[in-house]
Amino acid sequence: MPTAECAVKRYTTRLAATYINNVDTEKAIQDLNYWRGLQLSSNETRLRNTYLFSLASPRTSWRQNVRAFLAIQALTTTFTQAEARDALITAKCGTYIDKARYMTDFNNKFCHNPRQFEVYPYESFAEARKRIKPFILGLGLAKLAFVFEMAYPDQDEVTCLDTHILKLYGFSGSLSKSNYLQMESHFAQRCRQHGLPCGSVRNLYWNQIHGQEDTRYWSHVLE
Repeated sequence: MPTAECAVKRYTTRLAATYINNVDTEKAIQDLNYWRGLQLSSNETRLRNTYLFSLASPRTSWRQNVRAFLAIQALTTTFTQAEARDALITAKCGTYIDKARYMTDFNNKFCHNPRQFEVYPYESFAEARKRIKPFILGLGLAKLAFVFEMAYPDQDEVTCLDTHILKLYGFSGSLSKSNYLQMESHFAQRCRQHGLPCGSVRNLYWNQIHGQEDTRYWSHVLE
């Protein structure tokens, strides 16, 4: 019987490869240009918002994600954990205890030293993720990649393997780090072969699933 690692390589890359090979390049470029225009890494406020949006996203729908982000954004930049919790409860976004703790912890660290959350010119995105991950609660490999997809839309090294993308790989069950990195490497490599960034390719799949023409049904809150 093949191991889990072999199964990911041998049996579950076909659907993902087929999807990427048939991506509408014109739409992908339109998506890329939209995200370039947002310039979410251009200043501290926009970068902070990008992290907060990603911190609001685990185990929730996109609508709840938007509500949670807007609830936190309405607070002062020095919000407390109690204020964050109350705002998230009012927004009815779920898992408000953990999210309040994670978002407050991040916000305090960001206010103290925002530069540590940037991707430095001399490091790869994989290196940046490895550097940032230990001191930010609530963001793993996928959700940090989500931040990078939004803030650095041209990058083609890491991607957010969310539930929908994992289904493309036929993956279910417990996701190990090695499984994640293997599928991510395959996704990124295929995107590079077509000269497209990971984020835009993934965005088009999300748009397709939700019957939307572009990402503005959720990303308008970052504009």
